[in-house]
Amino acid sequence: ASVGIVGLFCVICTLIITLIVKSVIGLRVSEQEEEQGLDIAEHGTKAYFSS
Repeated sequence: ASVGIVGLFCVICTLIITLIVKSVIGLRVSEQEEEQGLDIAEHGTKAYFSS
C-alpha cells in the first residue's frame, strides 16, 4: 500500500509542476526555433559541424 501511495504522490506532484511550468514559460519551443535547431536558438552555435 505504501508504494502505491508514494507513486500517487509522485504523479500528483509531477502534474502540478508540469502545469506550473506550462503556464509560466510553456512546454514547447516555437516552430522557428525547432526548425533552426535548439543548439543555435539556445547557444548561438551549431552543436555538430558536418559537411
